[in-house]
Amino acid sequence: MKRILATALSVIMIMGVLTGCGKEFDASGYVKACLDANVHGEFAEYAKITGTEESELQSRHDEIIDQEMAALDSLPMDEQKKNDFRELFMKLYDSCKYEVGEAVKNEDGTYTVPVTVYQLKAFKTLIQDGQTYIQEYYQTQAEAGNELSQDDLYAAMTDYIYDGLNANVSNPEYGDANTIDVTVGPSAANSRIYEIKSEELQNLLYSMTDAADQ
Repeated sequence: MKRILATALSVIMIMGVLTGCGKEFDASGYVKACLDANVHGEFAEYAKITGTEESELQSRHDEIIDQEMAALDSLPMDEQKKNDFRELFMKLYDSCKYEVGEAVKNEDGTYTVPVTVYQLKAFKTLIQDGQTYIQEYYQTQAEAGNELSQDDLYAAMTDYIYDGLNANVSNPEYGDANTIDVTVGPSAANSRIYEIKSEELQNLLYSMTDAADQ
């Protein structure tokens, strides 16, 4: 089941912004647009800032989601259940909350952009509770004279996780505000192109849900 959790919020896209002469770079706007594209699938502003077609961004977004969902292929579930999980994870993304603060320009030419994250408590104790559920399920079925295969147990666990996750996302709860600084600076290849450090963006995305705590 860890493979299911691994689909939650991976970096979909990071594109640099070519800055113009005499115009102050809007680092906060860039970070917000990047997060909106990665998390909520809202591409309009990101496309405008980076000079990219929305259709291209949508295509990249869909490809990454497809790659993430491929992690479920090894689990015993039919196509309908896989599609249900895809829709559920999109719902999870939409439920993530964050606020982008005002950027501060540093002496080295980089910008520090504070992002306040309210961690979505989507998974809570699902994995731990699921293990107890499966043990009790197996015992009940055995007492009833039903023999269960490993695939039967995986399927039961998958259904349990789906139902619990869907319930948690449908009635979302959030953790306390946590402010994380993101660095935006010139790329190594071109000092006029500003970009977010990929590892910082990844860590920021991971912080938006409790999936990494499982």
